[in-house]
Amino acid sequence: MGVRKQAEDREFQAFVVGAEASEPHMRTTLASGTDAGVPWRVYIDVWKAPADTAEAQATLTAMAEFGEHPEDVSTASELVGKVAHFVHRVTGEEARTTQIADMVLPEDDVLSGGEYGTVSLPLLPHNDTAPRLVTGQVAKTAREVTCTWKDGTSAKVGRASAATEANAAVPVIHSPKHSPYDWFVCLAPKSTTFEGIKVTK
Repeated sequence: MGVRKQAEDREFQAFVVGAEASEPHMRTTLASGTDAGVPWRVYIDVWKAPADTAEAQATLTAMAEFGEHPEDVSTASELVGKVAHFVHRVTGEEARTTQIADMVLPEDDVLSGGEYGTVSLPLLPHNDTAPRLVTGQVAKTAREVTCTWKDGTSAKVGRASAATEANAAVPVIHSPKHSPYDWFVCLAPKSTTFEGIKVTK
């Protein structure tokens, strides 16, 4: 089944679901890699801010097709003018998927300068308690983020370049369509955990 397009001149999430599970077109992979032989990926779905209650209800219906619903939204009117973000972690050969963040923001909200937000948690959903996986938000003007680990080492996350395009394992700062923030992911080495981040450029 699919999500019906509400109007030709509106940018709604329209999907065609065939024999294989489809993905919403506004999905962005923030980072991926392999950790101790275990494949992992973090992606974000960003839903455009609805202009009115009718659009908001249609957006909520579309979200439900993918098992998503903003925790702080109880009625369609509460979503009007707000962008919904859902961050998911995928791990293992069986591609176990867990929603790890849910954020609803006014479409005109901004981060500026060195402002940022972060969530840190274990990479694997079971038998793993070390907060090594970091998902964060920065201003659209940020050019580099430095993630610091508790063993004193660090990792830099910059903007996409020809070098990073050729290597998907290199983390970069992403600008998902419709999000007022830019997003990044970094993963601490297995021997340590997350200490903090700083916008360094």
